[in-house]
Amino acid sequence: MQEPGLEISTSPNDDSLSVDIQRMSLESAIRQAAEAIVITSATGKIQYVNPAFTRMTGYRSDEVLGHYPNVLKSGTQDPVYYEQLWQTIRAGRVWRGELINRRKDGSFYTEEMSITPVLNASGRITSYIAIKQDVTERRAAEAARQFLAAIVASTEDAVVGSTLDGKILAWNHGAEKLHGYAAEEVLGQPVEILLAPEHHDQCRRIAQGLLRGRTFPRFDCTAMRKSGERVQVSLSVSLIRNWAGQPTGSAAIIRDVTAARRIARELRNNEARFRTAFERAPFGMCITTADSHILRVNETFCRMLGYSAEELLELGWWDITHPEDQEQCLRIYQQMLLEHESSVEFLKRYIHKQGHTVCARVSMSAIDLDGLCEFLAHVQEVDS
Repeated sequence: MQEPGLEISTSPNDDSLSVDIQRMSLESAIRQAAEAIVITSATGKIQYVNPAFTRMTGYRSDEVLGHYPNVLKSGTQDPVYYEQLWQTIRAGRVWRGELINRRKDGSFYTEEMSITPVLNASGRITSYIAIKQDVTERRAAEAARQFLAAIVASTEDAVVGSTLDGKILAWNHGAEKLHGYAAEEVLGQPVEILLAPEHHDQCRRIAQGLLRGRTFPRFDCTAMRKSGERVQVSLSVSLIRNWAGQPTGSAAIIRDVTAARRIARELRNNEARFRTAFERAPFGMCITTADSHILRVNETFCRMLGYSAEELLELGWWDITHPEDQEQCLRIYQQMLLEHESSVEFLKRYIHKQGHTVCARVSMSAIDLDGLCEFLAHVQEVDS
């Protein structure tokens, strides 16, 4: 089906011919325009759409001619918005804005549009020309950038952007909190001021390596606060490229690991204390799972029963428990699991590797490890 075009008249008059040529050029420009162009009557009925309109909306010209533009209406915008649009163009003024419309296939898209009233010689509106551009991808990209910017602004980590020559270009709240500088104090300053002097050469080598296409894993180093205080940090740095793939700068994410290091050190110290107390205890100690597997024993427990630690770890709790005490031990295990008792004390008989009975007083405690239960037993040999 042939697209309806603008009316063209011919005349033998040279001036008329010139006008005709201009009209033909205008019609060709409208047809070939990348933007969707819609011409409506003064009442709003569609009189013409160009091919770009079909590409953008999915509607052919014969499907919309004679209809109102509300065939595209998505229903997501306030009716007041449309009322203001009509008030503007009916007053003879140009309206510019955005609409969320619906394509023929039902999908939504965002268009940037300007509507220009066309006036006749007496100043009466005879038609409207709308020029539309699909900005869905652009708005999605802008939303993604805003979302990313919000993440950068709100993260506790320091995020520092710098130019290719190492000048600070971007500075978030996390960076201000970590280093103590306000943004206006550091923008334009060299990034080296953020690191201890012994890392300055490393910083320059990383910058040069990034430009050569190298990547660097996160590493630990010492940062400097405005006060001169040194702080242990974990740092990662990446090259930033523009839309054309050209390097424009770098971004560093700096995390204060002081607290994490302190906690890790305390955990190591606590583990060392527990290990020492466990292994050197003057009474037997044993850790088992809820299903009776032996996980850990100390030397005193091994001597008490005549087994090596390796041998005991291959056995189950029941393998070293006197047969007549197994039912009692099972009830105690179940009681601790079901009633959430943290500790219990009882007498128990073990079977020595040589086959004789070893009597002991057992103090057992339940250990909750994120929902998994283990049992720590203090075993003191007693006279039978």
